[in-house]
Amino acid sequence: MTSTAAPGGVQLVRLPRVQEAVRATWSLTERHPVRASFLVAAVVRLIAAVGITHFSGYLFGDESEYVILGRLAAAGHLTPAFWSGYGETLFHTAGSFMWPIVLLFKLFGANRLVAALWAGLFGAVTAALTALIVDRALGRRWSALAGLTVALFPSQVLWSSVVLRESMVWAGLCGAAVGILIFSQAKHWQSLAGATLIVGVALLSLAFLRSWALLPAAWAAASPSADRGRVPFAT
Repeated sequence: MTSTAAPGGVQLVRLPRVQEAVRATWSLTERHPVRASFLVAAVVRLIAAVGITHFSGYLFGDESEYVILGRLAAAGHLTPAFWSGYGETLFHTAGSFMWPIVLLFKLFGANRLVAALWAGLFGAVTAALTALIVDRALGRRWSALAGLTVALFPSQVLWSSVVLRESMVWAGLCGAAVGILIFSQAKHWQSLAGATLIVGVALLSLAFLRSWALLPAAWAAASPSADRGRVPFAT
């Protein structure tokens, strides 16, 4: 450790070991961008979800609706008459998000934090899939940067640390993109089958999340599939 004098007599301490640690961390992140993006995103969202749940009320009106519906469904009390039919309609419209929450509420208790962590999981998945897409298109360095940007961008953190379905929509869109990339570059039937399965699961999930997200994903899945060897979306 060395120090230098700055104007005004302030001592600036150089920390070469810290710099080396930062370089080593970034080097490790570049070698494993997908895992690093997922891990960073998961930790950040865990902290954010715990903080928001324990120190704040609902930040968005939809949050309370999802939690109420999840609690009622977990207790077997969600009926067509609830909210004049709107409750059951909303529940099934967001089925991909709500059905697992009902199961989680039954297993771990109908706690708001449980639902927030479910959303946070898909925020981390989105960061990892973003890194994977960019890795295929541009390489490892840009992959790490893209994945960490999604992992740490404030709006991404916020919207995937509360009880909202948006993080699952993003993950579904990224999942469809990954499947399309694999399909376009596949050379064996196993890869084609795996890519088809990934796209199918992503589209099915989006069908019970947001119809506006399903349509462009389905169009993208159909239109570039014959253009083998070309990376879709990379222009």
